[in-house]
Amino acid sequence: MGRTAALVFLVWSVMLWCWETPHAAESAQSPLSKLVQAAKTEKELTLLGGGGTWGDADAQKALENGFNRKYGLAVRIKFVPGPAMPDLARRIADEFKAGQKSASDLFLGSESHFVEMTRSDALPRFPWRETFPHIPAAMVEMDGRLLREATRYIGISYNEQLLAEKDLPRRLDDLLNPKWKGKIASTPYAASFDRLASVIGLEKTRDFLKRFTQNVAGLIRCGEEERLASGEFVLLALNCGNYEAERGRRQGMPIGARVLSDVPIVGYWYVSVPKHSAHPNLATLFGGFLLTQEGQKIRYESVGATAHLIEGTPANKQYKELQAQGIQLKDFTSEYVIKNGKTLGQLRDEFQKILQQR
Repeated sequence: MGRTAALVFLVWSVMLWCWETPHAAESAQSPLSKLVQAAKTEKELTLLGGGGTWGDADAQKALENGFNRKYGLAVRIKFVPGPAMPDLARRIADEFKAGQKSASDLFLGSESHFVEMTRSDALPRFPWRETFPHIPAAMVEMDGRLLREATRYIGISYNEQLLAEKDLPRRLDDLLNPKWKGKIASTPYAASFDRLASVIGLEKTRDFLKRFTQNVAGLIRCGEEERLASGEFVLLALNCGNYEAERGRRQGMPIGARVLSDVPIVGYWYVSVPKHSAHPNLATLFGGFLLTQEGQKIRYESVGATAHLIEGTPANKQYKELQAQGIQLKDFTSEYVIKNGKTLGQLRDEFQKILQQR
């Protein structure tokens, strides 16, 4: 090789090295690093939620601070009071159909609340496990459209000062005892009774509800633990999740909860990032953060809810305790509920009428 040719080769090699080096570094970047970099360009995250979805002002600040600290961000999270979860889910679906940005960058709700958004194709797939390897595979559902955020053990909530441990119902039929007449509450939306029909059968559920309503003194919403604490009712059946009792205790209320041995129903809270999110990278990163040890700790301290598939969480410990008691828990996932959405909706309508016509 002549001197001129050698010089040309050397210059070309240097240029190629200069071009390849940053691209090699970029390709070596982890999916999480890329997501963090993209999230840093979005600056602000908007989260709508009703009731205790995101906790009180202190809990919201803890989430914002923990999120920023975890990923080296300086993001402002706008927690905006919003409608109940079913109404917010419909709103997000309607906004997608209308070609508008989603009012909330991320949605948190139960398995039932995603039926409409799934039908409208408002939820994108995302490789959660690739980006967040710590997330157990079972927590990713619907091909990455939904991510489990917390476990809901369905049971009863009660006033610990008015009910002794020995007097608590252990099984479903214990709620039919005449001693409860005029003392217990249920929910206006017949929470979890549609799932109960899948466990004990439709006819048995209908028969139970017709007899159960004779003892029901009133209907209250999930999250109204203060009405149990005040003594207006001594017990709520069925609840929306035993984590609500933990939330009540953190607010100084004497609220307990338990799973009935023959009602082994488990539901979940899920998060999803709509296709029309204004800040999709921040929302996705925040969804993954909720399932870190830091995120789970903050959620437990604020709303009492954690995920049982994450080792060491309170929900994980309770899952093991229930299994040790011989209670075989039955999962009701988003895939089950979305697949059977029409039937479950009809059952809810029927059961709500039974409760409301007591």
